[in-house]
Amino acid sequence: MKHPRAPRPEVHAVQEFDCHEARRRILRHLYSPLMTTGFERAYTGAPWESRYGYCRALRAGRLIFITGTTAVDPEGHVLSPGDAAGQARWCFRIIENALAQVRADRSCITRVRMFVTDISRSAEFAAAHREFFDRHDPCLTMVEVSRLIDPAMLVEIEAEGVASAD
Repeated sequence: MKHPRAPRPEVHAVQEFDCHEARRRILRHLYSPLMTTGFERAYTGAPWESRYGYCRALRAGRLIFITGTTAVDPEGHVLSPGDAAGQARWCFRIIENALAQVRADRSCITRVRMFVTDISRSAEFAAAHREFFDRHDPCLTMVEVSRLIDPAMLVEIEAEGVASAD
């Protein structure tokens, strides 16, 4: 015996679902605090900035990027030669000054990379890192490299972060 079919519901116009547009809207909502239409840059006057065409720090929305920083004065002279912790401390001072120029501070740093010429001195570099960040521990990578741009340089430090909302 055949069952009677239920009457078909009336068909109304159905709005087409665009999954790509939905994804764009979700991503825009999640990442809008990080998106920007402009950049803020900081310079320290180190000779390599103009020679190679880069800035010390760049802020893009809330994202902060600090380029590889070595212990040099504006004339390019290496500071604290032979002193691993001393050079790292200089790097962090230069980084802190650059952060201030882009309306940020050390608390916004989320990741640090240290390029060192002698990994056996890692405890010295790490002591300066620990001292600078105190209880605000960012992610840290320390890698030994064969050399830096000047043979007297022992460490180069770069960092990334997310600044608080304006």
